[in-house]
Amino acid sequence: MRTGPGSGPAPARPSRATPPRVPNSPDSPRTVVPRRATPEAWAAYLAETAPVEVVVPEPAARRSRVGAVVTGGAVVTALALTLVALTLAPRTSAASAPGERPVARPAGRGVAPAPAPQPFPGRVAASVRQVVSVVAASSVSRTAVLRRWQRDATGTWHAVGAPARVELGAGGLTRSPSDQRPQTPIGTWAMDTVLTRDAGVTRLPEHVLRPGDGWSSCLSCANYDRLAQSGELWAGRNTWSRIAIHIVTNPRHLRGRSSGIFLHVGAGGPTAGCIGTSLPVAVSVAGWLDPAARPRIVVAVRG
Repeated sequence: MRTGPGSGPAPARPSRATPPRVPNSPDSPRTVVPRRATPEAWAAYLAETAPVEVVVPEPAARRSRVGAVVTGGAVVTALALTLVALTLAPRTSAASAPGERPVARPAGRGVAPAPAPQPFPGRVAASVRQVVSVVAASSVSRTAVLRRWQRDATGTWHAVGAPARVELGAGGLTRSPSDQRPQTPIGTWAMDTVLTRDAGVTRLPEHVLRPGDGWSSCLSCANYDRLAQSGELWAGRNTWSRIAIHIVTNPRHLRGRSSGIFLHVGAGGPTAGCIGTSLPVAVSVAGWLDPAARPRIVVAVRG
């Protein structure tokens, strides 16, 4: 046995200290995140693996460096997972009320439906819900077909009653009406007044004929294209002017641009520019017209 300095029993080796258990250690219970995890699962995982200071038996300088590395890595991981969650999250409506979960907006919603097709030529405003169409085969035709149309709340046009044959001007139709030519004006026009022998035949404004009533075509007169005392309306009160619906083809009353165009009871032949029809058709049209529906008459050539 050795003696002297350094002799004697060897000192016992200190046992290795067991490091303290920390939340980030492998034996700590934590949430298992599947490969395809939802954003909620990742959030729970990140909450459990929040960066903490790891205590290891090493010098202080190295311990601070280890803590910085762990904390920095956790922050980078959290930012990356946040970006992934935002990318995979479904697009939602931005108009959700406060406190409500946003609702995904299906594609294709909110697109306005196409307007219903128009069954007659010409163009009318969206507010017009009644149309009388008078359509001829050509611009030299002396006859045409009259139809009535009603638009419902969905914008769809529906035929009203049966078609009727009507008489046109002896010179056919024109886009440049004149008092010098017996032609029916082409276009879309309002109907503002019904001249009649009997009261109560229409909901439009009506004028019950009185002795001497007529319609002025006097180019030098102030009442051109207006009611006057020329007498012809009163004279025809039992025939053509028994019902005469005034068509506003000259709203500014321009002299020479055609005056006194009516849809009236015809005599069975071409007119001087008006539209002639039978008494039953004239009565039916006058009784159907409703000023609230903004009625229009469309005079056109087919095609």
